[in-house]
Amino acid sequence: MRLNFSVLSSLAALAVILSTAAAEAQTAAVAPPPAPVPISAGEEDDGLEPRGNLWELGIFGGVLFMSERNALHEADKPFANFKIPSPEIGVRIAYFPLSFLGLEGEFMAAAGELKEDDESATVWAGRGHLILQVPTRVVVPFALIGGGRMGIISDTPGNDNDPELHFGAGLKFNLHRKIALRLDGRDTITKQRPEADTAHNFEAVLGLSVVLGRPSPRPKDSDGDNVVDLQDLCPLEVGLLPDGCPIRDSDADGIPDPKDQCPAEAGVAPTGCPVRDADADGVPDEADQCVDVPGLAPTGCPDGDQDGILDRDDKCLTEPGVAPDGCPPDSDGDGFVDPKDKCPNEPENKNGFEDDDGCPDEIPAEVKRFTGVIKGIEFENGKSVIRSVSRPLLDEAAGILNQYPTLKVMIVGHTDNVGSRAFNHTLSEKRAAAVKVYLAERGVDPDRILTHGDGPDSPIASNKTRAGRAQNRRIEFTIIK
Repeated sequence: MRLNFSVLSSLAALAVILSTAAAEAQTAAVAPPPAPVPISAGEEDDGLEPRGNLWELGIFGGVLFMSERNALHEADKPFANFKIPSPEIGVRIAYFPLSFLGLEGEFMAAAGELKEDDESATVWAGRGHLILQVPTRVVVPFALIGGGRMGIISDTPGNDNDPELHFGAGLKFNLHRKIALRLDGRDTITKQRPEADTAHNFEAVLGLSVVLGRPSPRPKDSDGDNVVDLQDLCPLEVGLLPDGCPIRDSDADGIPDPKDQCPAEAGVAPTGCPVRDADADGVPDEADQCVDVPGLAPTGCPDGDQDGILDRDDKCLTEPGVAPDGCPPDSDGDGFVDPKDKCPNEPENKNGFEDDDGCPDEIPAEVKRFTGVIKGIEFENGKSVIRSVSRPLLDEAAGILNQYPTLKVMIVGHTDNVGSRAFNHTLSEKRAAAVKVYLAERGVDPDRILTHGDGPDSPIASNKTRAGRAQNRRIEFTIIK
C-alpha cells in the first residue's frame, strides 16, 4: 500500500480545517488574560508582548533532505535511497506555559522519490520537542530539541519506521496578536545503516500559526494617567479615576472634591459638608456623641437622672449617683449600694449564709455541724445504698436545711483506692446522689443541692491501713457561696 501525493493533499486540507476551527473556538479555549500593567503616555499596546499560557496551532511546508545513510527498509529488502530534496507538509500544536518555554507536537509527511526506477515513497514523522525562545516582541528567536519516530511507506524498500532525535533553531515573526510566521531549520538523526556513520536528515520548513490566548490590545492613553482615552473625560490632561480629569472643587467651598465628603454641597472644613444638627438639640452633629437623641451640651447626650453621668454610661438611670457608673455610693465596698445595704458601714462577708442583705453574718453552729466531713453516713459495701443507721443523722441534716431555706450545699462523695479508679469514681457519684435523693424526699429543694464524685483522688488518710481507708470513704457537705 502506497501513500501518494493525494494523501498529502488530504493532510493539507485537514490542517486548514483545524486552523479554521481553532480560530472560531478561540474565545472559549483560552484562559483569562492577566491584568494589564500601566502603559506610558501615548503608547498603545498591540498585544504582541510574550506571555505564558499561550497555545499555537499551525501548518507548515518545506523540504526534506534524506540521508543516504538512513536504515529505512523492511527485512530482506533494499535500503531507501532518495532523490533530494523531498517536499513535505505537516501540522503542529504547541503550548507555552511560560513566555520563554513551550512544548510542541508535530506530524509531517513528505512526498519522496527513490533513485531506483523513480519510484515514489512517502516519508512520515511523528515527534514532540521542547522549545526555548527569547521572549522578544516581534521577531522571536528559538531553539528546539526532541524525539519521535520517522518512517517510510513504499513498495521496494517496504514499510518501516525508526526512532529519531532532532534539534534545530529558527525565528518566529509575530505578524498579528493571533497570527505568526515561523521559519525552522532541523537536523533529524535516525538509525544508520551497518558500517555507516550517523544518518543526518536535514529539513527547512516555513509555517503559519494561529496564536490562542493573547489578550486584546490595550487602548491608547494620551495623557498617561492610566485612564484610557475612551473613558477619559480629559484625555489631554493628567487626572484621576474615575473620569481622568484633574482635581476639582465642584461646590466651590475651598475643599477639593477628593477630600470633600459633600462635593455637591458647599460646607466647612474639615469634611466639606454643611453644619447639621439632626436631633435639634443645639449641638452640631460633628460634635454630638448622640446624634439621634436630643441631649445637653457639650456632648449632646441625655442625662435622665441629672447626676452628671450620661445615660449611655449610667448603670442606674433612675437613681442619681456618682462617677464612674452613676449609681449611689457603696460606703463599705461590699457590692450593695447604701440605699439597699442594711449595714452600709459593715461589708457583707459572703460565706453562703444570708449573703444578700449587705451585713456580716456568722454561720449558725447547727449549720456548721453539717459542713465538711459528715461522720456517720454509711453505705452498703461497694454500693450506693444508705444503711439504716445513717437515717437519723440525715433526717437532722434535712431539718437544718429546711430551717435555713437560702442555704445551698455541695455534696461530695469520696472512696478509698481499693478497686479500679473508674469504679470508685462512679460509686462516689452514686453515693453523693443517693444522699441528695434522701434529703429531697425530706422536703429539701433539690435545686439547692449539687453533687460530685471525687472517687479516690482526695484521700485524707493513708490507704495502706484499714483505718485510713475507712476515713477516706466519706461524704462531705460544703456551703455554696
